[in-house]
Amino acid sequence: MNKKKLGADTYLYPMPTTIIGADVGSKANFVTIAYCGIVQHKPAMIAFASGRMHYTNKGIKDNKAFSVNIPSEGMVCVVDYIGMHSGREIDKVSLFEVFMAS
Repeated sequence: MNKKKLGADTYLYPMPTTIIGADVGSKANFVTIAYCGIVQHKPAMIAFASGRMHYTNKGIKDNKAFSVNIPSEGMVCVVDYIGMHSGREIDKVSLFEVFMAS
């Protein structure tokens, strides 16, 4: 069998779609992120890639805290909506029951 060079691309499918949440200016905000995965089991670590332009990044950097939420199939419209609109322009809090972890 010969090797085949595929080049740099995203080949792991399916990629889990997640909703990352963070407080931005004392208000919860959410962003849809598809580049998320397990890095290590013990201690538990995940990694996700968020473009510099995302509004939620400010809350993550300022508070050093965020949530990772795995949406169900029934939430596909909400997940799409979150991914298409910036928290700079709309309030996404009304889409969820928001609570803070301890």
